[in-house]
Amino acid sequence: MMKSLTARYSPHEVKFLVVDLKSSRLLDAVDEDYLLRWEDQQGRERSGLILNSSELEIGVHAIANGMANRQASGEVTREQRRNRSWWRAGNLHLRRRLRDGEQRRPSVFAPLAPFWGSAEQVGVHSVVACPIAVANRCCPRGVADEAQQRRRAATLVMDGSKNMARSSPECGSPAPAGRGVLSFAGELQTIQTPVVPELENT
Repeated sequence: MMKSLTARYSPHEVKFLVVDLKSSRLLDAVDEDYLLRWEDQQGRERSGLILNSSELEIGVHAIANGMANRQASGEVTREQRRNRSWWRAGNLHLRRRLRDGEQRRPSVFAPLAPFWGSAEQVGVHSVVACPIAVANRCCPRGVADEAQQRRRAATLVMDGSKNMARSSPECGSPAPAGRGVLSFAGELQTIQTPVVPELENT
């Protein structure tokens, strides 16, 4: 997914925050030029490649601060809202691999909760790859509720396991690998994606 985005967009158009606490293949997924970079309060440069939980918390707060500057104010015109021209910067893509047994504070992504409902307008996108049971334990309820209430951001919940499994509580029944439920504009649709055998065990 990240490689397809780098093939379509330049480093000025898209930036990534890659959270890989297990040093997996995500480390080589994107070139350095595509990683998000910023200065912390001490003036030190920070990288968008997150390898430990303390860096993750710092990165999430940095994103939240940046997204706050992209929120539309009352001075934004209707035309600016249509073409999203009241701010100029690259889209940010957050990619995280979460594995069973990780003991992380579930509130780490809470600062981003207010932005999921307007994710398209502020230019932030997120994919968390993990077993659905882990997602249910680790994702803060406030994040899911925020996106669910606003119903403006597209949300896809699916199971990538090759074994039959329940994709999410909304599914109501077990689903085959690659099948998920897409929530968009208050409607639910079933989505089927291909399963890539080479990536099943990565």
